[in-house]
Amino acid sequence: MKKNNLIIFALFSAVGILFFLLNYFTPLLHDDLAYLYQFGPKAEVRPSNLPVQNLADVFRSQYYHYLDVNGRFTSHFLLQFLLLLGKNIFNIFNVLVFLGLIYFVNIYSKNRENTFFIYLFTIVSIWFLMPFFGQTILWTTGAINYLWTSCFVVLFIIVFRRQKHHPIKEPLKIVLLFFMSLFIAWMNESITFGVAVALFLYFLFNFKTLQRSEFFMLLGFGLGVLLIILSPGTFNRVGNEAQIEFSLKRKILDIIAILFLLKWNLIISVVLLFFNVFKKYKLNQIFRDNFIIIIAIIFNSILFLLIGNIEERMVFGNSVFILVFNVYLLKNLLKFIEIKWLKISSFFLLILFCFGYYQAFTIVKNYNGKHSFFENEIRNNKKGIVYFPNFENSRFVNNTLSGNSDFRNYHNRVRAFYYHVPEVNVLQETIYKNIFPINNVFTKEHQLKNWEKPVYYFHNTLFFEMPQNFNYQHRLDAELFLGNENRKVKVDFIRLNGKNYTAFINILETEFMLLKKIAIIDKKSKKNYSIIKKKN
Repeated sequence: MKKNNLIIFALFSAVGILFFLLNYFTPLLHDDLAYLYQFGPKAEVRPSNLPVQNLADVFRSQYYHYLDVNGRFTSHFLLQFLLLLGKNIFNIFNVLVFLGLIYFVNIYSKNRENTFFIYLFTIVSIWFLMPFFGQTILWTTGAINYLWTSCFVVLFIIVFRRQKHHPIKEPLKIVLLFFMSLFIAWMNESITFGVAVALFLYFLFNFKTLQRSEFFMLLGFGLGVLLIILSPGTFNRVGNEAQIEFSLKRKILDIIAILFLLKWNLIISVVLLFFNVFKKYKLNQIFRDNFIIIIAIIFNSILFLLIGNIEERMVFGNSVFILVFNVYLLKNLLKFIEIKWLKISSFFLLILFCFGYYQAFTIVKNYNGKHSFFENEIRNNKKGIVYFPNFENSRFVNNTLSGNSDFRNYHNRVRAFYYHVPEVNVLQETIYKNIFPINNVFTKEHQLKNWEKPVYYFHNTLFFEMPQNFNYQHRLDAELFLGNENRKVKVDFIRLNGKNYTAFINILETEFMLLKKIAIIDKKSKKNYSIIKKKN
Protein backbone atom coordinates (compact mmCIF):
# COMPACT_ATOMS: atom_id res chain seq x y z
CA MET A 1 0.00 0.00 0.00
CA LYS A 2 1.37 3.42 -0.97
CA LYS A 3 2.28 5.92 1.72
CA ASN A 4 -0.51 8.29 0.65
CA ASN A 5 -3.08 5.48 0.83
CA LEU A 6 -1.86 4.57 4.33
CA ILE A 7 -2.29 8.18 5.46
CA ILE A 8 -5.82 8.34 4.01
CA PHE A 9 -6.68 4.97 5.59
CA ALA A 10 -5.47 6.30 8.94
CA LEU A 11 -7.55 9.48 8.48
CA PHE A 12 -10.71 7.50 7.66
CA SER A 13 -10.12 5.12 10.56
CA ALA A 14 -9.64 7.96 13.05
CA VAL A 15 -12.68 9.89 11.77
CA GLY A 16 -14.77 6.70 11.81
CA ILE A 17 -13.89 5.93 15.45
CA LEU A 18 -14.52 9.53 16.56
CA PHE A 19 -17.80 9.67 14.68
CA PHE A 20 -18.90 6.35 16.22
CA LEU A 21 -18.40 7.86 19.69
CA LEU A 22 -20.73 10.74 18.79
CA ASN A 23 -23.33 8.22 17.61
CA TYR A 24 -22.85 6.13 20.74
CA PHE A 25 -23.58 9.09 23.03
CA THR A 26 -26.57 10.23 20.97
CA PRO A 27 -29.60 8.50 22.54
CA LEU A 28 -32.78 7.37 20.84
CA LEU A 29 -34.93 10.49 20.61
CA HIS A 30 -38.43 11.53 19.63
CA ASP A 31 -39.40 9.77 16.35
CA ASP A 32 -36.85 7.02 17.03
CA LEU A 33 -39.07 5.78 19.85
CA ALA A 34 -42.18 5.88 17.64
CA TYR A 35 -40.54 3.71 14.96
CA LEU A 36 -39.85 1.03 17.55
CA TYR A 37 -43.62 0.41 17.38
CA GLN A 38 -45.92 -0.71 14.61
CA PHE A 39 -47.93 1.81 12.64
CA GLY A 40 -51.49 0.70 11.99
CA PRO A 41 -54.66 2.23 10.53
CA LYS A 42 -54.82 6.00 11.15
CA ALA A 43 -51.05 5.98 11.69
CA GLU A 44 -50.96 9.77 11.44
CA VAL A 45 -52.78 9.88 14.79
CA ARG A 46 -50.33 7.61 16.58
CA PRO A 47 -48.37 4.39 16.25
CA SER A 48 -49.80 1.45 18.14
CA ASN A 49 -48.22 0.26 21.40
CA LEU A 50 -47.24 -3.01 19.70
CA PRO A 51 -43.44 -3.21 19.38
CA VAL A 52 -41.81 -4.16 16.08
CA GLN A 53 -40.53 -7.69 16.66
CA ASN A 54 -39.67 -9.07 13.21
CA LEU A 55 -39.32 -8.21 9.53
CA ALA A 56 -43.00 -8.94 8.85
CA ASP A 57 -43.93 -6.26 11.41
CA VAL A 58 -41.71 -3.79 9.55
CA PHE A 59 -43.45 -4.45 6.21
CA ARG A 60 -46.90 -4.26 7.82
CA SER A 61 -46.01 -1.07 9.65
CA GLN A 62 -44.62 0.58 6.52
CA TYR A 63 -47.77 -0.27 4.56
CA TYR A 64 -49.88 1.80 6.96
CA HIS A 65 -47.12 4.40 7.28
CA TYR A 66 -47.20 4.88 3.50
CA LEU A 67 -50.98 5.28 3.55
CA ASP A 68 -51.20 7.75 6.44
CA VAL A 69 -47.87 9.45 7.30
CA ASN A 70 -45.66 10.05 4.25
CA GLY A 71 -44.29 8.35 1.16
CA ARG A 72 -40.64 7.89 2.22
CA PHE A 73 -40.80 4.11 2.15
CA THR A 74 -37.09 3.30 1.76
CA SER A 75 -35.94 5.64 4.54
CA HIS A 76 -38.48 4.51 7.08
CA PHE A 77 -38.19 0.85 6.18
CA LEU A 78 -34.44 1.08 6.84
CA LEU A 79 -35.16 3.01 10.03
CA GLN A 80 -37.56 0.46 11.50
CA PHE A 81 -35.40 -2.46 10.39
CA LEU A 82 -32.22 -1.02 11.95
CA LEU A 83 -34.04 -0.08 15.16
CA LEU A 84 -35.20 -3.71 15.29
CA LEU A 85 -31.55 -4.80 15.11
CA GLY A 86 -30.48 -2.31 17.80
CA LYS A 87 -29.02 1.17 18.16
CA ASN A 88 -25.38 0.02 18.04
CA ILE A 89 -25.98 -1.73 14.71
CA PHE A 90 -27.28 1.58 13.38
CA ASN A 91 -24.23 3.35 14.84
CA ILE A 92 -21.89 1.11 12.82
CA PHE A 93 -23.83 1.58 9.58
CA ASN A 94 -24.09 5.31 10.16
CA VAL A 95 -20.29 5.53 10.42
CA LEU A 96 -19.95 3.65 7.12
CA VAL A 97 -22.46 5.94 5.38
CA PHE A 98 -20.78 9.05 6.81
CA LEU A 99 -17.39 7.90 5.52
CA GLY A 100 -19.05 6.87 2.26
CA LEU A 101 -20.35 10.39 1.72
CA ILE A 102 -16.85 11.80 2.23
CA TYR A 103 -15.47 9.28 -0.26
CA PHE A 104 -18.16 9.80 -2.92
CA VAL A 105 -17.84 13.59 -2.75
CA ASN A 106 -14.17 13.09 -3.63
CA ILE A 107 -14.59 10.59 -6.49
CA TYR A 108 -17.40 12.65 -8.08
CA SER A 109 -14.56 14.61 -9.73
CA LYS A 110 -12.06 12.60 -11.78
CA ASN A 111 -8.96 14.30 -10.35
CA ARG A 112 -7.38 11.87 -7.84
CA GLU A 113 -4.40 14.00 -6.75
CA ASN A 114 -3.96 15.62 -3.32
CA THR A 115 -6.80 13.53 -1.94
CA PHE A 116 -5.70 13.95 1.70
CA PHE A 117 -6.25 17.71 1.48
CA ILE A 118 -9.59 17.20 -0.32
CA TYR A 119 -10.79 14.70 2.28
CA LEU A 120 -9.89 17.12 5.08
CA PHE A 121 -11.67 19.95 3.28
CA THR A 122 -14.77 17.74 2.90
CA ILE A 123 -14.73 16.63 6.55
CA VAL A 124 -14.32 20.17 7.88
CA SER A 125 -17.08 21.44 5.54
CA ILE A 126 -19.46 18.76 6.81
CA TRP A 127 -18.53 19.45 10.42
CA PHE A 128 -19.03 23.20 10.31
CA LEU A 129 -21.38 23.90 7.39
CA MET A 130 -23.94 21.10 7.25
CA PRO A 131 -27.28 22.31 8.66
CA PHE A 132 -28.40 20.98 12.06
CA PHE A 133 -25.63 18.36 12.44
CA GLY A 134 -27.31 16.65 15.38
CA GLN A 135 -30.66 16.26 13.64
CA THR A 136 -29.48 15.36 10.13
CA ILE A 137 -26.33 13.32 10.84
CA LEU A 138 -26.44 11.93 14.42
CA TRP A 139 -30.15 11.50 15.24
CA THR A 140 -31.20 8.06 14.00
CA THR A 141 -34.38 9.12 12.18
CA GLY A 142 -32.79 12.28 10.77
CA ALA A 143 -29.56 10.57 9.68
CA ILE A 144 -31.36 7.99 7.54
CA ASN A 145 -33.64 10.62 6.02
CA TYR A 146 -30.92 13.16 5.24
CA LEU A 147 -27.34 11.84 5.56
CA TRP A 148 -28.09 8.45 4.03
CA THR A 149 -30.29 9.84 1.26
CA SER A 150 -27.63 12.40 0.31
CA CYS A 151 -24.87 9.79 0.33
CA PHE A 152 -26.84 7.37 -1.86
CA VAL A 153 -27.92 10.15 -4.25
CA VAL A 154 -24.31 11.25 -4.80
CA LEU A 155 -23.45 7.58 -5.46
CA PHE A 156 -26.37 7.39 -7.91
CA ILE A 157 -25.12 10.46 -9.82
CA ILE A 158 -21.60 9.00 -10.03
CA VAL A 159 -22.93 5.69 -11.42
CA PHE A 160 -25.38 7.43 -13.77
CA ARG A 161 -22.75 9.72 -15.29
CA ARG A 162 -20.54 6.72 -16.00
CA GLN A 163 -23.24 5.11 -18.16
CA LYS A 164 -22.79 7.64 -21.00
CA HIS A 165 -19.33 6.39 -21.98
CA HIS A 166 -19.07 3.10 -20.07
CA PRO A 167 -22.62 1.70 -20.08
CA ILE A 168 -23.58 -1.51 -18.33
CA LYS A 169 -25.03 -3.93 -20.89
CA GLU A 170 -25.86 -7.10 -18.93
CA PRO A 171 -29.68 -7.34 -18.45
CA LEU A 172 -29.45 -8.50 -14.82
CA LYS A 173 -27.16 -5.60 -13.87
CA ILE A 174 -29.50 -3.14 -15.64
CA VAL A 175 -32.41 -4.51 -13.59
CA LEU A 176 -30.33 -4.00 -10.44
CA LEU A 177 -29.56 -0.42 -11.54
CA PHE A 178 -33.30 0.19 -12.01
CA PHE A 179 -34.17 -0.96 -8.50
CA MET A 180 -31.18 0.84 -6.98
CA SER A 181 -32.40 4.06 -8.61
CA LEU A 182 -35.99 3.41 -7.53
CA PHE A 183 -35.19 2.84 -3.86
CA ILE A 184 -32.74 5.75 -3.62
CA ALA A 185 -35.28 8.16 -5.13
CA TRP A 186 -37.93 6.79 -2.75
CA MET A 187 -36.02 8.03 0.31
CA ASN A 188 -36.61 11.77 0.77
CA GLU A 189 -38.28 14.17 -1.66
CA SER A 190 -36.48 17.24 -0.28
CA ILE A 191 -33.28 15.78 -1.78
CA THR A 192 -34.43 13.61 -4.68
CA PHE A 193 -37.08 15.88 -6.24
CA GLY A 194 -34.57 18.30 -7.76
CA VAL A 195 -32.44 15.41 -9.04
CA ALA A 196 -35.52 13.92 -10.73
CA VAL A 197 -36.20 17.23 -12.51
CA ALA A 198 -32.53 17.39 -13.63
CA LEU A 199 -32.76 13.81 -14.96
CA PHE A 200 -35.97 14.64 -16.85
CA LEU A 201 -34.24 17.60 -18.53
CA TYR A 202 -31.27 15.37 -19.29
CA PHE A 203 -33.66 12.91 -20.94
CA LEU A 204 -35.18 15.67 -23.11
CA PHE A 205 -31.77 16.85 -24.29
CA ASN A 206 -30.25 13.39 -24.83
CA PHE A 207 -33.07 10.96 -25.62
CA LYS A 208 -31.69 10.16 -29.10
CA THR A 209 -28.33 8.99 -27.73
CA LEU A 210 -29.58 7.53 -24.45
CA GLN A 211 -27.95 4.29 -23.35
CA ARG A 212 -30.24 1.50 -22.17
CA SER A 213 -28.72 1.56 -18.68
CA GLU A 214 -29.24 5.35 -18.53
CA PHE A 215 -32.89 4.97 -19.51
CA PHE A 216 -33.64 2.41 -16.80
CA MET A 217 -31.83 4.47 -14.17
CA LEU A 218 -33.90 7.52 -15.24
CA LEU A 219 -37.09 5.48 -15.18
CA GLY A 220 -36.38 4.01 -11.74
CA PHE A 221 -35.45 7.34 -10.18
CA GLY A 222 -38.48 9.14 -11.62
CA LEU A 223 -40.81 6.40 -10.41
CA GLY A 224 -39.29 6.54 -6.91
CA VAL A 225 -39.92 10.27 -6.59
CA LEU A 226 -43.49 9.87 -7.86
CA LEU A 227 -44.10 7.14 -5.27
CA ILE A 228 -43.25 9.69 -2.56
CA ILE A 229 -45.09 12.70 -3.92
CA LEU A 230 -48.24 10.83 -4.94
CA SER A 231 -48.45 8.65 -1.82
CA PRO A 232 -51.70 8.78 0.19
CA GLY A 233 -49.62 9.61 3.28
CA THR A 234 -48.19 12.71 1.62
CA PHE A 235 -51.67 14.00 0.73
CA ASN A 236 -52.92 13.15 4.21
CA ARG A 237 -50.05 14.99 5.84
CA VAL A 238 -50.43 18.05 3.61
CA GLY A 239 -54.15 18.15 4.33
CA ASN A 240 -53.63 17.94 8.10
CA GLU A 241 -50.55 20.08 8.60
CA ALA A 242 -49.72 22.38 5.74
CA GLN A 243 -50.46 26.05 6.20
CA ILE A 244 -49.04 27.37 2.95
CA GLU A 245 -48.95 31.12 2.43
CA PHE A 246 -48.42 32.27 -1.15
CA SER A 247 -48.02 35.99 -0.56
CA LEU A 248 -45.07 37.73 -2.23
CA LYS A 249 -43.78 38.86 1.16
CA ARG A 250 -43.84 35.28 2.50
CA LYS A 251 -41.98 33.90 -0.53
CA ILE A 252 -39.33 36.63 -0.35
CA LEU A 253 -38.81 35.73 3.31
CA ASP A 254 -38.53 32.04 2.36
CA ILE A 255 -35.90 32.85 -0.28
CA ILE A 256 -33.95 34.85 2.30
CA ALA A 257 -34.24 31.92 4.74
CA ILE A 258 -32.84 29.46 2.15
CA LEU A 259 -29.96 31.78 1.26
CA PHE A 260 -29.22 32.40 4.93
CA LEU A 261 -29.05 28.68 5.73
CA LEU A 262 -26.72 28.06 2.77
CA LYS A 263 -24.73 31.30 3.07
CA TRP A 264 -21.27 29.90 3.93
CA ASN A 265 -21.51 27.12 1.36
CA LEU A 266 -22.53 29.67 -1.28
CA ILE A 267 -19.78 32.13 -0.33
CA ILE A 268 -17.19 29.37 -0.78
CA SER A 269 -18.77 28.52 -4.16
CA VAL A 270 -18.58 32.13 -5.35
CA VAL A 271 -14.93 32.47 -4.29
CA LEU A 272 -13.90 29.17 -5.91
CA LEU A 273 -15.91 29.95 -9.05
CA PHE A 274 -14.15 33.33 -9.33
CA PHE A 275 -10.71 31.71 -9.21
CA ASN A 276 -11.80 29.05 -11.73
CA VAL A 277 -12.81 31.76 -14.18
CA PHE A 278 -9.59 33.65 -13.41
CA LYS A 279 -7.65 30.50 -14.33
CA LYS A 280 -9.48 30.32 -17.68
CA TYR A 281 -11.91 27.51 -16.88
CA LYS A 282 -15.01 27.94 -19.04
CA LEU A 283 -18.32 28.46 -17.27
CA ASN A 284 -20.24 26.39 -19.82
CA GLN A 285 -17.91 23.42 -19.21
CA ILE A 286 -18.32 23.79 -15.44
CA PHE A 287 -22.10 23.83 -15.91
CA ARG A 288 -22.07 20.76 -18.18
CA ASP A 289 -19.92 18.80 -15.74
CA ASN A 290 -22.27 19.64 -12.85
CA PHE A 291 -25.59 19.86 -14.70
CA ILE A 292 -27.48 17.43 -12.44
CA ILE A 293 -26.47 18.92 -9.09
CA ILE A 294 -26.94 22.56 -10.22
CA ILE A 295 -30.45 21.85 -11.53
CA ALA A 296 -31.18 19.78 -8.41
CA ILE A 297 -30.24 22.69 -6.13
CA ILE A 298 -32.50 25.06 -8.08
CA PHE A 299 -35.56 22.81 -8.16
CA ASN A 300 -35.19 21.57 -4.60
CA SER A 301 -35.27 25.24 -3.58
CA ILE A 302 -38.40 25.77 -5.68
CA LEU A 303 -40.00 22.83 -3.86
CA PHE A 304 -39.13 24.45 -0.51
CA LEU A 305 -40.77 27.68 -1.66
CA LEU A 306 -43.95 25.81 -2.63
CA ILE A 307 -44.06 24.03 0.73
CA GLY A 308 -43.16 27.12 2.79
CA ASN A 309 -42.15 27.09 6.47
CA ILE A 310 -38.45 26.60 5.68
CA GLU A 311 -36.71 24.37 8.24
CA GLU A 312 -32.95 24.04 8.59
CA ARG A 313 -32.86 20.31 7.87
CA MET A 314 -34.74 20.78 4.57
CA VAL A 315 -31.65 22.30 2.90
CA PHE A 316 -29.31 19.45 3.92
CA GLY A 317 -29.39 17.87 0.46
CA ASN A 318 -28.65 21.19 -1.21
CA SER A 319 -25.76 21.71 1.23
CA VAL A 320 -24.29 18.36 0.15
CA PHE A 321 -24.74 19.21 -3.54
CA ILE A 322 -23.00 22.55 -3.05
CA LEU A 323 -20.18 20.75 -1.22
CA VAL A 324 -19.82 18.38 -4.20
CA PHE A 325 -19.67 21.40 -6.50
CA ASN A 326 -17.12 23.16 -4.26
CA VAL A 327 -14.85 20.10 -4.23
CA TYR A 328 -15.06 19.95 -8.03
CA LEU A 329 -14.06 23.64 -8.26
CA LEU A 330 -11.31 23.22 -5.68
CA LYS A 331 -9.78 20.27 -7.54
CA ASN A 332 -9.50 22.42 -10.67
CA LEU A 333 -7.30 24.84 -8.71
CA LEU A 334 -5.02 22.36 -6.92
CA LYS A 335 -2.47 22.19 -9.73
CA PHE A 336 -1.85 25.91 -9.33
CA ILE A 337 -1.07 25.60 -5.59
CA GLU A 338 2.39 24.67 -4.36
CA ILE A 339 2.70 21.49 -2.28
CA LYS A 340 4.02 23.38 0.76
CA TRP A 341 0.86 25.53 0.87
CA LEU A 342 -1.31 22.43 0.61
CA LYS A 343 0.56 20.92 3.57
CA ILE A 344 0.11 24.10 5.60
CA SER A 345 -3.58 24.21 4.65
CA SER A 346 -3.99 20.53 5.58
CA PHE A 347 -2.47 21.19 8.99
CA PHE A 348 -4.84 24.13 9.50
CA LEU A 349 -7.86 22.02 8.47
CA LEU A 350 -6.75 19.24 10.83
CA ILE A 351 -6.63 21.72 13.73
CA LEU A 352 -10.08 22.99 12.77
CA PHE A 353 -11.45 19.43 12.72
CA CYS A 354 -9.97 18.66 16.16
CA PHE A 355 -11.52 21.83 17.56
CA GLY A 356 -14.89 21.08 15.95
CA TYR A 357 -14.89 17.49 17.18
CA TYR A 358 -13.98 18.45 20.75
CA GLN A 359 -16.84 20.97 20.74
CA ALA A 360 -19.30 18.43 19.36
CA PHE A 361 -18.25 15.61 21.68
CA THR A 362 -18.48 17.81 24.79
CA ILE A 363 -21.98 18.98 23.87
CA VAL A 364 -23.25 15.52 22.87
CA LYS A 365 -21.90 13.84 26.01
CA ASN A 366 -23.36 16.58 28.22
CA TYR A 367 -26.75 16.18 26.55
CA ASN A 368 -26.56 12.42 26.95
CA GLY A 369 -26.13 12.85 30.72
CA LYS A 370 -29.15 15.15 30.92
CA HIS A 371 -31.21 12.79 28.80
CA SER A 372 -30.28 9.85 31.08
CA PHE A 373 -31.51 11.89 34.05
CA PHE A 374 -34.72 12.62 32.12
CA GLU A 375 -35.26 8.92 31.40
CA ASN A 376 -34.78 7.99 35.08
CA GLU A 377 -37.24 10.72 36.09
CA ILE A 378 -39.88 9.26 33.79
CA ARG A 379 -39.37 5.74 35.11
CA ASN A 380 -39.33 6.76 38.77
CA ASN A 381 -41.84 9.63 38.95
CA LYS A 382 -45.21 8.14 39.83
CA LYS A 383 -47.06 11.45 39.40
CA GLY A 384 -46.34 11.62 35.69
CA ILE A 385 -44.86 15.15 35.70
CA VAL A 386 -41.14 15.39 34.97
CA TYR A 387 -38.73 18.00 33.68
CA PHE A 388 -35.95 18.01 31.14
CA PRO A 389 -32.86 19.75 32.57
CA ASN A 390 -32.13 23.16 31.06
CA PHE A 391 -29.92 22.77 28.03
CA GLU A 392 -28.63 25.44 25.67
CA ASN A 393 -29.69 24.59 22.13
CA SER A 394 -26.89 23.36 19.89
CA ARG A 395 -26.62 22.20 16.28
CA PHE A 396 -25.04 18.97 17.53
CA VAL A 397 -28.09 17.64 19.41
CA ASN A 398 -31.76 17.27 18.51
CA ASN A 399 -33.18 18.93 21.61
CA THR A 400 -36.11 20.52 19.80
CA LEU A 401 -38.92 18.50 21.41
CA SER A 402 -37.57 17.57 24.82
CA GLY A 403 -39.76 19.96 26.82
CA ASN A 404 -43.27 19.48 25.42
CA SER A 405 -45.70 19.48 28.33
CA ASP A 406 -48.88 18.00 26.81
CA PHE A 407 -49.27 14.34 27.81
CA ARG A 408 -51.33 13.73 24.64
CA ASN A 409 -48.53 15.08 22.48
CA TYR A 410 -47.33 12.48 19.96
CA HIS A 411 -43.85 12.27 21.49
CA ASN A 412 -45.08 12.02 25.07
CA ARG A 413 -47.53 9.25 24.17
CA VAL A 414 -44.71 7.28 22.56
CA ARG A 415 -42.53 7.92 25.64
CA ALA A 416 -45.29 6.40 27.77
CA PHE A 417 -45.20 3.24 25.58
CA TYR A 418 -41.43 3.07 25.68
CA TYR A 419 -40.94 3.64 29.40
CA HIS A 420 -44.01 1.59 30.41
CA VAL A 421 -45.72 4.36 32.36
CA PRO A 422 -49.37 5.53 32.16
CA GLU A 423 -48.52 9.01 30.84
CA VAL A 424 -45.72 11.56 30.54
CA ASN A 425 -46.02 15.30 31.21
CA VAL A 426 -42.79 17.20 30.52
CA LEU A 427 -42.02 20.68 31.80
CA GLN A 428 -38.96 22.87 31.43
CA GLU A 429 -36.69 22.72 34.47
CA THR A 430 -37.16 26.40 35.38
CA ILE A 431 -40.95 26.18 35.23
CA TYR A 432 -41.08 22.85 37.03
CA LYS A 433 -38.96 24.01 39.95
CA ASN A 434 -40.68 27.37 40.35
CA ILE A 435 -44.28 26.30 39.83
CA PHE A 436 -44.36 22.82 41.39
CA PRO A 437 -41.62 22.75 44.02
CA ILE A 438 -43.53 20.58 46.51
CA ASN A 439 -46.10 17.92 45.72
CA ASN A 440 -47.08 19.52 42.40
CA VAL A 441 -48.85 22.44 44.06
CA PHE A 442 -49.04 25.85 42.39
CA THR A 443 -46.70 28.49 43.82
CA LYS A 444 -48.94 31.38 44.92
CA GLU A 445 -46.33 34.07 44.30
CA HIS A 446 -46.86 33.67 40.56
CA GLN A 447 -50.65 34.12 40.77
CA LEU A 448 -51.95 37.14 38.87
CA LYS A 449 -54.12 39.70 40.59
CA ASN A 450 -57.42 41.07 39.28
CA TRP A 451 -58.58 37.88 37.57
CA GLU A 452 -61.93 36.21 38.24
CA LYS A 453 -60.27 32.80 38.67
CA PRO A 454 -56.69 31.82 39.61
CA VAL A 455 -54.30 32.43 36.70
CA TYR A 456 -50.54 32.08 37.04
CA TYR A 457 -47.77 33.59 34.94
CA PHE A 458 -44.09 32.69 34.83
CA HIS A 459 -41.41 32.95 32.10
CA ASN A 460 -43.88 33.95 29.35
CA THR A 461 -46.11 31.01 30.27
CA LEU A 462 -49.72 31.27 31.45
CA PHE A 463 -51.18 28.36 33.37
CA PHE A 464 -54.46 27.72 35.14
CA GLU A 465 -56.59 24.81 36.31
CA MET A 466 -59.42 23.55 34.12
CA PRO A 467 -62.87 22.79 35.60
CA GLN A 468 -63.05 19.45 37.41
CA ASN A 469 -65.54 18.03 34.86
CA PHE A 470 -63.20 18.80 31.94
CA ASN A 471 -62.34 15.67 29.96
CA TYR A 472 -59.44 16.08 27.53
CA GLN A 473 -60.27 14.03 24.42
CA HIS A 474 -58.51 15.81 21.54
CA ARG A 475 -56.39 18.83 20.65
CA LEU A 476 -57.87 22.21 21.63
CA ASP A 477 -56.96 25.87 21.04
CA ALA A 478 -56.64 28.80 23.38
CA GLU A 479 -58.10 32.10 22.22
CA LEU A 480 -56.43 35.18 23.65
CA PHE A 481 -58.52 38.36 23.76
CA LEU A 482 -56.04 41.21 23.38
CA GLY A 483 -58.10 44.38 23.54
CA ASN A 484 -59.39 44.87 19.98
CA GLU A 485 -57.65 41.77 18.65
CA ASN A 486 -58.09 38.04 19.22
CA ARG A 487 -55.44 35.39 18.58
CA LYS A 488 -55.65 31.58 18.63
CA VAL A 489 -52.62 29.80 20.04
CA LYS A 490 -51.57 26.29 20.96
CA VAL A 491 -52.52 25.05 24.43
CA ASP A 492 -50.99 22.10 26.29
CA PHE A 493 -52.52 20.17 29.18
CA ILE A 494 -50.91 18.28 32.04
CA ARG A 495 -52.57 16.39 34.86
CA LEU A 496 -51.75 16.94 38.51
CA ASN A 497 -51.55 13.62 40.29
CA GLY A 498 -53.29 12.06 37.31
CA LYS A 499 -56.56 13.93 38.05
CA ASN A 500 -57.08 17.66 37.49
CA TYR A 501 -56.00 19.22 34.21
CA THR A 502 -53.82 22.33 33.98
CA ALA A 503 -53.63 24.40 30.79
CA PHE A 504 -50.27 25.81 29.66
CA ILE A 505 -50.08 28.64 27.12
CA ASN A 506 -46.98 30.38 25.80
CA ILE A 507 -47.55 34.11 25.38
CA LEU A 508 -45.42 37.05 24.31
CA GLU A 509 -44.79 39.74 26.89
CA THR A 510 -46.43 42.36 24.66
CA GLU A 511 -49.53 40.18 24.39
CA PHE A 512 -49.59 39.58 28.13
CA MET A 513 -49.80 43.33 28.75
CA LEU A 514 -52.92 43.55 26.52
CA LEU A 515 -54.61 40.33 27.68
CA LYS A 516 -58.25 40.69 28.79
CA LYS A 517 -59.70 37.19 28.55
CA ILE A 518 -58.66 33.58 27.84
CA ALA A 519 -60.94 30.95 26.31
CA ILE A 520 -60.24 27.25 25.73
CA ILE A 521 -62.17 26.29 22.61
CA ASP A 522 -62.70 23.38 20.25
CA LYS A 523 -61.75 24.76 16.84
CA LYS A 524 -64.12 22.35 15.08
CA SER A 525 -67.30 22.61 17.17
CA LYS A 526 -66.47 26.12 18.55
CA LYS A 527 -67.44 24.83 22.01
CA ASN A 528 -65.98 26.78 24.96
CA TYR A 529 -64.47 24.56 27.65
CA SER A 530 -63.29 27.35 29.90
CA ILE A 531 -63.42 31.14 29.92
CA ILE A 532 -61.36 33.21 32.34
CA LYS A 533 -61.74 36.99 32.42
CA LYS A 534 -59.71 39.79 33.86
CA LYS A 535 -61.59 41.92 36.39
CA ASN A 536 -62.47 45.44 35.29
